[in-house]
Parts: sequence; structure tokens; C-alpha cells
Amino acid sequence: MMIKYLKATLFVFSFFICTTTVAQYGDWDAMLTKYKGLEIGFSKGIAGGAVIKTTYKRDGKEIEDYKNAKNNYNWGIYMGHSGRLASLGRNQALGIDFGTMINLVKFTPDGGSYSVEYTDNSGRSHLDIGEVEYTCAGFLLSLDYKIGSEATWDRENSKGRMFALGVGLAPKIYTPGIFGGIPSAASLRPYIKAEYGFFLGIAFKVRATYFTGEQVYADNAPALEGLGYYHGTFGPNFLPSVNVSTGSELMVSLLIMPFSRGWTF
Repeated sequence: MMIKYLKATLFVFSFFICTTTVAQYGDWDAMLTKYKGLEIGFSKGIAGGAVIKTTYKRDGKEIEDYKNAKNNYNWGIYMGHSGRLASLGRNQALGIDFGTMINLVKFTPDGGSYSVEYTDNSGRSHLDIGEVEYTCAGFLLSLDYKIGSEATWDRENSKGRMFALGVGLAPKIYTPGIFGGIPSAASLRPYIKAEYGFFLGIAFKVRATYFTGEQVYADNAPALEGLGYYHGTFGPNFLPSVNVSTGSELMVSLLIMPFSRGWTF
């Protein structure tokens, strides 16, 4: 189901860029020049072992409950721009790459679900925790060492092949569900990346991005009903809080550069 929404969103992004640019410039030559570094595509995240921590009160005592979980869904879209800062030789360059990512991420606790009993102002209640989902939106900014066609904007350079290594920072914000209201966490994550590309009418690239450190999707966020959390019969005046985190995350992206047709021969 989520793939359908991601494809639709990517199509809208592409259509918007093409139509607004044509309307602005009125010819393809201007469009190919201005947007020659545009990148769009899909991403698949691969996260380390996840942990769901539930904090709640029972009979006046604060309790922390830990459960292992699986990251069983992590897909997204990316749109960005690749630029060149300085030439480093015949087919090398120092570049900058920036863009926006949106990923939909789901976690399922081991066993499919679990329950905790807690005390609210009305008495004893329980919380069932099943599959929880989050939207991750981030801005990626990296400094890259580029070799080949992309380094010179010349598709004949290196027979249309390209390679890059980079380091960067990514501020990220997480919301429950699909952009579900109040953010559940925010972070600034360093990353390293490597990419390989080739020219086949337009430029295609495969990128591997490794985000280091702990990835926190919910930072003691309230367990809101309907987002994977189901409360018992008592209306909770004290909401249990949830922390969802994983280890380092690898993201693999397949990107196209739709206006690379304008690169020189």
C-alpha cells in the first residue's frame, strides 16, 4: 500500500518540476541547463536492531519496559541537486550535494504485539502495542569527491561512468503515522556515502548512505491511540510514553538525473 503512495508522490514531484520549468523558460534547452544536476528516486532503509521502550506508572511507581522489534518497512523518496564547487583535474571535481528525503518506517515488536498495565487517574488500564509507523523527513547536505561524467558535466567523460564519495550531515524530524501531528523526535545525523552511476540516455546512480549513531524515531513520545497503540477501557489521564530507536542505518537509493541529457558531448 505504501509503495503506491510513494510512486504517486514521485510522479507528482517529477511532473511539477517539468511543467513549472517549461512554463518558466518556454524551451527545453534552458531547462536542461538549469536543472542538469537534479536527482530524484526511491530509497530503501536498512536499520539495525530496534528497541521499543515503554515508560508508564503503576501504583505510583514508574516502570520502563523494553522490547526488541523489527524494522519491517522502510521505503522513501528523495529529490535533490548535485553541484560542482571546483575542478580537481581532467575528470575530477569537488562537489556539493543537497536534497530532501521522506521515508515511511514501520516497526513490529517481537511476537507481533505486547501489552502493559498502567495506572491512570481512573484506575488500572492497559496499553496494547502492535505495529507502529513513523514518517521521517530529512535534509541531506554533503561534500563530495566526484570522478567521471558528473564531475565535468560531460557524458562522454569516462565513457559515461561516474563515481563519488562524500561526507555530510542530515537534520531529521520524525512524526507518528503519515505526517501525524506533533513530531515524535528530531536529530542531526552525520553520514558517509558512496555512489556509482552510468549513462543510459540519462544518468542513473546507485547510492549507499550510512547514517552513524543511534537513530531515534520516538523520543519519549505519548502513545497516541490509533497509531499502533490501543488503550484499555479507562480513558487514560496519564499517557504512557514510548521511545523507539535503532542502531546505525544504511540507506540504498536508486536515482535518475532526468535533465542530464543536457550534459555536453
